[in-house]
Amino acid sequence: MPQLQDSRPRDFKNHGLRNLVRQLGEYIQRAGGAEYVAIDATGGYKAQIAVAVVLGQALGIPIFYKHERFNETISFPPLPVSLDYSLLGTHADLLVALERNATLTETDLRNSDPRLLVFVNEEVVDGTKLYELNAIGQIYLIGFRLSRGRRLELRPAPKRKEPTFGNDHHYPTGFKETVQRVWRENDFITTCHTLPNASGGRTGLTFRVAPEKNQQTVIGTYGKDNWFPRFAVVLEDTSTDVLTLAADRLNQHYAT
Repeated sequence: MPQLQDSRPRDFKNHGLRNLVRQLGEYIQRAGGAEYVAIDATGGYKAQIAVAVVLGQALGIPIFYKHERFNETISFPPLPVSLDYSLLGTHADLLVALERNATLTETDLRNSDPRLLVFVNEEVVDGTKLYELNAIGQIYLIGFRLSRGRRLELRPAPKRKEPTFGNDHHYPTGFKETVQRVWRENDFITTCHTLPNASGGRTGLTFRVAPEKNQQTVIGTYGKDNWFPRFAVVLEDTSTDVLTLAADRLNQHYAT
């Protein structure tokens, strides 16, 4: 597998193990779900085996192992291992950016939950700390999409309403058109409406789950020309898992 060679340890750590998780995720999806898959953790580097075991345990996939001195194949006992996906919605914008090989700085992560650091590798380049998604972070994303994501539905909204915009006529070029396109192309969105601008952020279109008037909401941010106008993406189902799924899907499709 690309970048899983012992001659290049940095690529092995930063990219190879993540590629392994992605490949496993593709196989699981192709098979129709975790219930149709088993993992043979016999061969490969110890790090590969560790990653495969964590993914298997998190998704409830049977894991098998055969030592050269064993006369039979053994199975790993299931462990009470589960992943807390509450961070995914809150930091959906950062996690998808990292998954796309973005390199984030301390400034990008300054307001994030400290637990997010479990999902990244830290490298110091010219005195600056930079962060990349690690294999555990990839497992976190794949785990949600293959477990919760497959059981949830983003159902068409029964009553849809065109997006509405505030009185600020100085939105950056493309903002209104982008909000309208997101609403038009996703029938699970009831409507969208503008929110006060963010004080800062990253360039491009991103989505995350955050409280708005004491209600968890999918919020889009359109960063351009040092402006960061925001808009609420209103869904009929406001359960945490559905909002998280919506934010993740929208980031995968639209985030730039």
